[in-house]
Amino acid sequence: MTYEDDKYTSEFGIDVSQYQKKIDWKKVAKAGISFAMIRVGYRGNDVGGLFEDKYFEQNIEGALKNGIKVGVYFYTQAASTEEALEEASFVIKRIKKYDISMPVAFDMEYSEPSRIVDLDPSEKTAIAAAFCSAVAEKGYKPIIYGSPSWLMGELELANLTEYGTWLAHYTDETPYPFVYSMWQYSDEGRIKGIKKKVDLDIYVFKKTN
Repeated sequence: MTYEDDKYTSEFGIDVSQYQKKIDWKKVAKAGISFAMIRVGYRGNDVGGLFEDKYFEQNIEGALKNGIKVGVYFYTQAASTEEALEEASFVIKRIKKYDISMPVAFDMEYSEPSRIVDLDPSEKTAIAAAFCSAVAEKGYKPIIYGSPSWLMGELELANLTEYGTWLAHYTDETPYPFVYSMWQYSDEGRIKGIKKKVDLDIYVFKKTN
C-alpha cells in the first residue's frame, strides 16, 4: 500500500516481535521495506512484570545494519501513570544507543487476563499521556497504537492530540474519521527473510520540498 499527493508521501514498513523468530534483515531490505517497528518489550498481563522482547536487540541491530529505519513499540498493561512512567524509562534505557528515526509507540490492548479491564477512558488516557510525554521529553516521537474501536471508545482522543496515531485496521479502506500517520493495514504479510506472517504498515508524512 502506498499514498502520494501534492503534499504527502508514504513509506512501506512492517512491525515485528519475537513471534517472527529469527529474521534475515538483508533479505527484508532487498524486499523494499523502508522501516520496521520493533517490539522493545512488554508488561506481563498477570503480576505486571516488565520484560524485554527476546529478539529486540537482534532485530533492531539487524534492521539498522541493512539500512532500514526503525521505531519501537511497547505492549503495555500499565494500570497507573506511575507504571506508565516506569515503562517509558524501560524503553528509553534500551533504545538510547540506537538511531531511532521512526516513532516510539504505546500499545495498550485488552488481553486475557488483563490488568487494565477496570480502567475507564479517562484513566487510560492519562496513562497513555504519561508514557508519551516522558518519551517526547527525550526527543522521540510518541505515537499511540489502536484499532478504531479502541481509539474512539477506550480513550479520550481530544486530550491526546499532540501525539501521533498508529491505526490498526485490517482492511483496504478504513472509515476511521480522525488523523493518523501510521496504518497497520494487514496481519497477513509475507516478506522475504521472514518465515512467519508479519504485520504490514504504511507511514504517511509531509514532503520536504
